[in-house]
Amino acid sequence: MESWSALVRTEPATDTMPDAWHSLLLTSTRVNARPGSDQIVAAMRKNNKPVQYYVFPDEGHGFARPTNNMAFNAATEEFLAKYLGGRFEPATTDESKLLTSIKQ
Repeated sequence: MESWSALVRTEPATDTMPDAWHSLLLTSTRVNARPGSDQIVAAMRKNNKPVQYYVFPDEGHGFARPTNNMAFNAATEEFLAKYLGGRFEPATTDESKLLTSIKQ
């Protein structure tokens, strides 16, 4: 299977969606957007693959704001529990509001 960066550089993601991709949790920022993130998400959705895509408008590379970090951790726990099994601590009301507002 091709690496993500090679996939984005060589062909549109919609043409090369690997069958092995089952689900995807992806985050990006408006400040430091990853090239191809929108393409990958579109390809996953086109192929009826579950994807959760969050774009944090006030972050750069990594999470500098604790509120954003905790919200993304909550989303990650829930995603992993759903697709790999196990327990998770639900997001707080504030975290849920934030994640709802930035989910693409």
